[in-house]
Amino acid sequence: SEDRYARRAVFEKFIANHPTLFSRLRVVEVWEVDSEADAWELYAQARELGHEGLIVKQKESLYQPGKTLAWVKVKPEDPLDCLVTSTFMGKPGSKYEGMLGGIVVTHKGVESEVGSGLTDKQRKEWARKLSLILGQVVALKIHEITPAGKLREPRLDKVRDDKNPDQTDDKDSDNE
Repeated sequence: SEDRYARRAVFEKFIANHPTLFSRLRVVEVWEVDSEADAWELYAQARELGHEGLIVKQKESLYQPGKTLAWVKVKPEDPLDCLVTSTFMGKPGSKYEGMLGGIVVTHKGVESEVGSGLTDKQRKEWARKLSLILGQVVALKIHEITPAGKLREPRLDKVRDDKNPDQTDDKDSDNE
């Protein structure tokens, strides 16, 4: 709609007129696609150019804080199997108080906390009996491994009952 283009023009002018105030912001290019296949092609192009991914939105939707199906961040998720070496409890006053806050996994000697992807049922069960998860291999989805070796945005995918602790991705070559 014309409102969308008018809002964008006002925003672009505002940013341009206040370069020092908004020095870390930039207005990105906008593409319109007509199919899911076109969106995936655009995503591949963005990744080739070194971008993290895309924000895909419905044409007429306005930004709203929080998660919504009208605005979706599309970024890579790589699988990684890691060993659970410890856990941490939910913070007092948080939704997870009295439950497991998450698990700690080790990948190539570096520990990373994983709080995303755990169900409330898993959090309660594992908090009552840590032996259900300690020493287990878990499949994660991660965004990347940082230069320091930490897992960026790790999310639990599943517990790998089919793998032993010596069958993690720690054993892979260091060519990541």
